[in-house]
Amino acid sequence: MRFEFSRHQDGAAASSFDLGDLRLVLDSADVSSAGHRPSRSMMIYLGIVHLVDGLSKVAEGNASRFLFVGPDSSFSLNFQRKNDVLTVTAGNAFIGSAPLSDVLAALLAGISAFLEDPGNELAVNEPVAEDLEATLQRLRGLVSSSR
Repeated sequence: MRFEFSRHQDGAAASSFDLGDLRLVLDSADVSSAGHRPSRSMMIYLGIVHLVDGLSKVAEGNASRFLFVGPDSSFSLNFQRKNDVLTVTAGNAFIGSAPLSDVLAALLAGISAFLEDPGNELAVNEPVAEDLEATLQRLRGLVSSSR
């Protein structure tokens, strides 16, 4: 399982509201916001924050379901928890199931890989930078406690 994030780069410094795409590969399924007409790209940094916040609520037991809809996009993924397994669907299509701990670890790995690219690093004065950092700290804690 893996999450991949990308930003539509135009050579400019990363901005909180940049568009980008999310790709999820799970089992033999591969679903992405990229390559659709009309576009399903999303505000990627806000999308990461929203995705982590929603899955954190599921992991913490505050919700059993989470419908992720990319900010400024029609791209969506539905996550449903039963015991410690998360099932993912996109529309009516089954994407796959995986242990919650694996989903959280894959999400953290995907976000980390995205942010390791210097071109994707948000400046500290960007509006979403503080939320992004707080969200990542929360996710790191969940991953650590699920091992």
